[in-house]
Amino acid sequence: MQTFNLWSIVVWAVLTVIPVALFGFTPGMAATGIRVGRLDGASTPGLWRAIVRGALTFLIIPAAVRNLDGRSWLDRLTGTVVVRMR
Repeated sequence: MQTFNLWSIVVWAVLTVIPVALFGFTPGMAATGIRVGRLDGASTPGLWRAIVRGALTFLIIPAAVRNLDGRSWLDRLTGTVVVRMR
């Protein structure tokens, strides 16, 4: 069972990190009409930002704690923001 747990984490990371790094959204974000954008105006977050966001999302707390403008800890640490696409 431990092997299956490790593979599920790997699959989750691939489905989270790669689409965010390349396109700015995961399949679930695309379905709900939101995406991750960079504060400096670049089109996609890039690999290191996506990896940090994925690792912090895995910990849950940094993604749940928000400041007054609605940005989470993981957004503030990576210089990103989640915006609506539609």
